[in-house]
Order: sequence, then C-alpha cells, then structure tokens
Amino acid sequence: MKVIFSEFLNLIIRANHFNRSTMLKSYKIIYYKSGSGQAMIGSSVFRFTEGMFAVVAPNEIFEDIVTSQTEEVICEFIADADIKKIHSGLYCDNDKSIEKQFEKIQREYRSEESYRDEFLDLFSTELYYLIIRNSYKYLEKNNTIQDIVRYIDEYFYDDIKIESLAKKTGYTCRHFRSLFTEKMGIPPSEYLLNKRLESSRNLLLATSQNIVEISQSCGFSSASQFAMLFKRYAGMTPSEFRNSIVTA
Repeated sequence: MKVIFSEFLNLIIRANHFNRSTMLKSYKIIYYKSGSGQAMIGSSVFRFTEGMFAVVAPNEIFEDIVTSQTEEVICEFIADADIKKIHSGLYCDNDKSIEKQFEKIQREYRSEESYRDEFLDLFSTELYYLIIRNSYKYLEKNNTIQDIVRYIDEYFYDDIKIESLAKKTGYTCRHFRSLFTEKMGIPPSEYLLNKRLESSRNLLLATSQNIVEISQSCGFSSASQFAMLFKRYAGMTPSEFRNSIVTA
C-alpha cells in the first residue's frame, strides 16, 4: 500500500461556508477534528461533526461544505489490488483509535529515526485496517437502526415504547437513542411522532374519519393529545386543518 503524504503534513483549518468538490483517483480519508458541515460522497449526503471521518474511494465524487470553522487531517493513499476494500461513507471514531493512529503517523513522518519509511508503511497499514474495522462496526449499527426505522414505518399506530425498540437492538436506551439520532438526525421519539402526524394529515385529507377515529388509527393515546400535538405541528387543530382544505 502506498500512502501519499502531500496533504498529510499539517492540520488544515477551513472557514465557515467554505466548500470543495473533487473526483479522486486514490483513496482519501478526511478526519474532522472539530467543526461541522455536510459531505456528499457519490450520491449520498451526510452531516459531519467533530470526531467523524469521511472515506472516499477512487473515482467517487466528493464534496463537502463546512458550516463552522473546521480542523481536519487528510490522508491519501493507493491500495494494492489484493488488499481488502474500504466502503465509502462517513463514520464515527467513537474510541478515538483513528485519530490516535493519525497522530502516530504524523509523529513518525516528522521524525528522523532509522527505518522511518518502514514504520510509516507499517503504521499506515494499521490505519487502513482500523478504518475497515471501524466502518464495518458502523455499517452493522446502521443496519440495525434501519431495521428499527422500517419497524416504526410499518407499526407506528401501535403502542410503541422507546424502551421496547432499544430492547430489539440489544442496546441500552441511552445508547439506542444516541445511535438513532446519529443515523436519522432526530431522536426515535420524534421520528415516531412525525410518522403519526404525517399519517393523520393524510387521513384528514383523504378520508371522512372523525378526529377520534384518526387519533386511534395513528397511535395517539387520546383525541385531545392528537389535537394538541397536531396544532403544534401544523399551526391549527385537526378540524381547522380539514376545514381549511374544504374551503380552499
């Protein structure tokens, strides 16, 4: 494996709303030490924050836009044909192992010790496999969360408790909420509520069911709870919303 160190020497600091776009001929790892923004890898769009890193495979279109001052470290490398491939995407460095390995390589690069190149090759290979391990763990978690999303989408009308969803994943409630929010951008309770409100809106538009029937169909505990939450969502009560459509 050949590592290209041209962009690996220094920490890069980018200002607010700075963006870049490129197509790469080699692997590129962008580690976000601080800041936040949005990254597009291929056709997928991700939000990044401190402690996350982007993996961009050869011939992938990559674009990122920072929304706050961002510190990042970049490593570009060419992998041998027989080495295990890394999946492009945005991943979390929860245990800081990737960041520590970056720092280890940087120290060695700046040193003048004997066998420097050999150690750089060794440390870079370690980095490569740490990224693979980290990305596989992350993909596994994402698949688990995606299963929960599909479950909510199908059974939102049931009496779903966040504790029962967490139990399905095998995670604690706190860890489950964190993983779900990381994946979907909102907590599971908010995702469930939005699903119920979206369904109730459709029923108000397309059926003649009364408010009590709709509240029961969509999983609300009572018609009064439904009316309160719908007003917060739409700015008007369910009855007002339905009447506004009829008179429009």
